[in-house]
Amino acid sequence: MKPIISVIIPVYNEENRIKDCLESIYSQNFDANKVEVLIVDDNSNDKTLEIVKKFPVKVFKNGKRDYDVGKAIGIENAKGRFLLFIDADNRLIDKTWITRAVNILEKDNDILGVQSWKLFYSPKHNLATRYQDLFGNTDPAVFYLKNQDHLQAYENKWELNGEITEDKKEYVIVKFRANEIPTIGSQGFLTRKIYFEKQKIFQHIEFFIGLIEKQKDKTGKVCFLKNEVEHLAFSNVGDITKKFKRNIEHYLNDEKKGKQKRYSLNFLKVVLAFFVMITLIVPIYDSFKGYLRKRDNAWFLHIYLSFIVAWVYGWRIFIEKLSQPFLSKNPS
Repeated sequence: MKPIISVIIPVYNEENRIKDCLESIYSQNFDANKVEVLIVDDNSNDKTLEIVKKFPVKVFKNGKRDYDVGKAIGIENAKGRFLLFIDADNRLIDKTWITRAVNILEKDNDILGVQSWKLFYSPKHNLATRYQDLFGNTDPAVFYLKNQDHLQAYENKWELNGEITEDKKEYVIVKFRANEIPTIGSQGFLTRKIYFEKQKIFQHIEFFIGLIEKQKDKTGKVCFLKNEVEHLAFSNVGDITKKFKRNIEHYLNDEKKGKQKRYSLNFLKVVLAFFVMITLIVPIYDSFKGYLRKRDNAWFLHIYLSFIVAWVYGWRIFIEKLSQPFLSKNPS
């Protein structure tokens, strides 16, 4: 039987998380015979492959140490009409997730993709993960630019970027312009295989901006299910700060390579976001605001991380720009 859904999971040393991810997929109420799971391994040297082979999955090799490349390999080998992108550190909490997402895409051809609108919060999660669950994001810069794709834990209404076109009990449909698409992509995101027939790469925002630009009215709709997905990305706060450093290095390396970026941020919004983070007044307010709605000390981690991200991003970009004249005079 030809699968309807191809689940693409790029992995590298995920022995502690991949089992839970796969179990959440195979415990869905969707017909398992209509689902294929593609594991794209990036030369793991732990027990990841040993674990995944206990499940009826297909394993492919990457070796480029690049998740985008891994997803491209998955796309190329996928047989389903729909593609579900999910990372090994995610778990589908709702057992009806796939059924509901497929029904929405089959009902409305104008919807580009489906994902959950919140992250699953648990008081048993570590401090770093609870912070992410509460704010719906780990990067204060993304938070203050309103470019995140998950609501805060206490929110029950979509007030981020985009225009709400339909708001139902089980989901909300939001229409985006190319310059306001959120950071959708890998934490449980269902979309159509046909979109990738000519572009076999999945670079999150960049890909969907290109897709939106092809639409007649230059807008695209995304459906957000009113449920949660678990994201266990961090062991401690240090993991978050390491992510900030990886983000800025990735951005600067792309610039050096001359990679074209469709996504552009309003300069004044960026300056305002930086000012908000570096002065800390608004982060302090947002931390207390969240704490009063859902009591957890993890809210206050936002104050520290806002300052850190402003420092890491701002200082790294400053150093990079400052060094350019020197490097241009000393090409060796």
